[in-house]
Amino acid sequence: MNSPIKNYVKETREKAEIHQLVNFDWEPENPIKVSIVVPVCNVEAYLRECLDSCVNQTLKDIEIICVNDGSSDNSLDILLEYAEKDKRVRIIDKENAGYGHTMNIGMDMAQGEYIGIVESDDFVELNMYEELYNIAKENELDFVKADFNRFVYDENGEIKKTLNEIAFRAPELYNKVISPKDEPVVFSFIMQTWSGIYKREFLTKNNIRHNETPGASYQDNGFWFQTFMFAERIYFYDKQFYMNRRDNPNSSVHNRKKVYIMNDEYDFIKQILLKNPELFDMFIYQFTKKKFLNYLFTFRRIGLEFKYEYLLRFQRELLETIENGELDWSLFEDKDKADLELILVDAEEFFKIEIEKPIAEKYNKNLNAAKSQAERYRNNIENEEKNKLLKQKQEYKFYNSFFYKLHKVFSFIPDRFEKRRNYNRCRRKNNRVHVAFITDENYAMPTAVAITSLKENKNKHTEYCIHIIANNISDYSRDKFLQCESKNFTIDIINAKLDSVFSKIHKKDKDLHVSPSALLKMRLPEILDKIGKVIYIDGDVLIQNDLLELYNMDIKRKFAAVVKDIISERNPNHMKSVDIKNHYYFNSGVMLLNLTKMRKENITKKLIDYRLYKKNHFVDQDALNAVFNENVYYISWRYNYLNKFHDWWDGERLSVFYGEYVPKNKITAFKRAAIIHLGSHEKPWVYDMGYLTKLYRKYYKKSPYKINSFDVQTFEEPQIYLDSMIKISEREQLTLRDLIEKYQINRSKLADTQSQLDVYMDKIDTESASFYDEYLEMLLKNERLKEQLRKSDNKLKNIRKSKTFRAGRMITWLPRKMKRFFVG
Repeated sequence: MNSPIKNYVKETREKAEIHQLVNFDWEPENPIKVSIVVPVCNVEAYLRECLDSCVNQTLKDIEIICVNDGSSDNSLDILLEYAEKDKRVRIIDKENAGYGHTMNIGMDMAQGEYIGIVESDDFVELNMYEELYNIAKENELDFVKADFNRFVYDENGEIKKTLNEIAFRAPELYNKVISPKDEPVVFSFIMQTWSGIYKREFLTKNNIRHNETPGASYQDNGFWFQTFMFAERIYFYDKQFYMNRRDNPNSSVHNRKKVYIMNDEYDFIKQILLKNPELFDMFIYQFTKKKFLNYLFTFRRIGLEFKYEYLLRFQRELLETIENGELDWSLFEDKDKADLELILVDAEEFFKIEIEKPIAEKYNKNLNAAKSQAERYRNNIENEEKNKLLKQKQEYKFYNSFFYKLHKVFSFIPDRFEKRRNYNRCRRKNNRVHVAFITDENYAMPTAVAITSLKENKNKHTEYCIHIIANNISDYSRDKFLQCESKNFTIDIINAKLDSVFSKIHKKDKDLHVSPSALLKMRLPEILDKIGKVIYIDGDVLIQNDLLELYNMDIKRKFAAVVKDIISERNPNHMKSVDIKNHYYFNSGVMLLNLTKMRKENITKKLIDYRLYKKNHFVDQDALNAVFNENVYYISWRYNYLNKFHDWWDGERLSVFYGEYVPKNKITAFKRAAIIHLGSHEKPWVYDMGYLTKLYRKYYKKSPYKINSFDVQTFEEPQIYLDSMIKISEREQLTLRDLIEKYQINRSKLADTQSQLDVYMDKIDTESASFYDEYLEMLLKNERLKEQLRKSDNKLKNIRKSKTFRAGRMITWLPRKMKRFFVG
């Protein structure tokens, strides 16, 4: 490193305190090809999207130097999270000192052959640095730059891109090595520093650095100008990789109070030119052109209260430049030349044209008419909502009336015939149903129980093709699934690996009740490439009806048929936090998917891109909602009834939300649901959930995982239950005694044998030896209790088989039916 650059580096290090350095002691196996410098200051909303695009680059020999410039939000926590997962992410956590200082200290500590820049609210394509590095090495370039996209998200959450061709003023300069000294037109190209890579030796050799004025913005202007002045071999590539965000309200572009920062930046560049007389003579006209065009941009950006004062300084500097003979009018386009000439001759007139006339035109419109129209629109919306709410409440009152329940009793048989006719119509149309489940080893048992519940409740004429998308399941689980096969019920197990970029994804709060394997939903159109549509169902469900009518629903113009989730009204902040614009949010646990339309519109790529580069809370659900948008059918709540719905809202409010009757009683709602979705943190194969646990046990005992011997108050295989309890204990940091008290778990559930108890005691602190003795005593009691219950169970079975019992059930059938409707 030459002497001047050493002094610059030393001055930069002394300007601000460095709080910590992370991963700078890591030594890569291969030389670093590209160092990516990411300046970070209060960008928590966009930072993950940026870092994901960097760490997943196809070029692996990189380092990502993230310089935290005194962020006051959660940006540093996010950086530390990525640095822990990937040693290539290096962090410089320092005192706030401005953009120029941040960039310089990042570049000073870079070790790569080339240096790239990514602004922390932007992101890049995954192959950007591999392609640019190969071009730079092949042609021995000082720097290479590519085209880029500016982007915003519209009100529907769709990304809107605008291509910016970096060499559009001279397209003949694309894809070849040139020198700025021979092609001065390059100084009229778009002024940005981040769509390319720079040779580190070229930067240090020419002392090319950012201006370090504290608190300033636009300090990339000076860096940009220096790279063009000193470069001998450059290259413009006609392919876009970089995504430049334009909807960040905190961007310095929108700061109307930073008035003279552009003037300071061009004073910085002017001093560099003055130190190099040869370069001054060569580039002074390009410098002054760029300077005054950026002054025009600044005038139009800053607040109204600063404009006239700024215009007077603009006029003074323009006059001095002309007097020094440093302005070449032939380089300006006609419109820009006219603006500068008017500023020079009559700044006040220019101010009137730019400011006063547009303001007058804007406020001369009939504001009263606009206000009246807005008021009428608001009143219409409010009246419509009130009428809708009133109508739905009246309907709910009717559903709970004595006459409606009496009507249901007498219409029971006709309704049965109508359902049979509807099913026969569906069967004539198509009687084969494709159903997809996704599972890994953790969810193998619940998925098998869900499949069993479907098999038990299917119509005998319906044919089911069950596609199990399996992510690393054991041979034991595979055999269990295959045992579910029977006539008209085939099992197709498809091995599928989770994409490597998703392998470590989990919810931010480390909640593991949703498996990362759920991300395979995004690949269903590719995995089931010969199927037109499929019912996707999560493994934590119980299916209580035949699904032929759902499968035969016509959704040829939509991506999916789904059930609305009350989260859109119960927690609207979630919609805002992940920037989903839909009116309704849907639960992705049950979906009738139009795979043909999804393949045609390349939905898989859109879903993966959203999951990688956007903000997500739920593992897969936010991406599906954002990408499907409103292009879905909303179907009855019965097809995806979450077990927590009645805990959150009462039946009346649920009825209003879904626009159809939802029973007031939770148990009645469970019984009427076609699919019960056990989507909460608590699961009935781990916790005692009353009715749901009993119902789950019913299907569990019919599944391939059933226990041959009778078990007391539990239906899990001991080791499966034991593993579940250990996970809960580790996640919630509870002792065994705490678990029992918090979840009221019967002690007989925790162990069936002495050996299993020993394993459990090794993993969870029992607090005292006396507690251990209690369990030894419990095991002995448990064996005696089992024997008593076996005898009682056999006796009960004999009673139920008797003719007297059966006759009593027939006589009391109608009273029991009427009681159910009147009470429920």
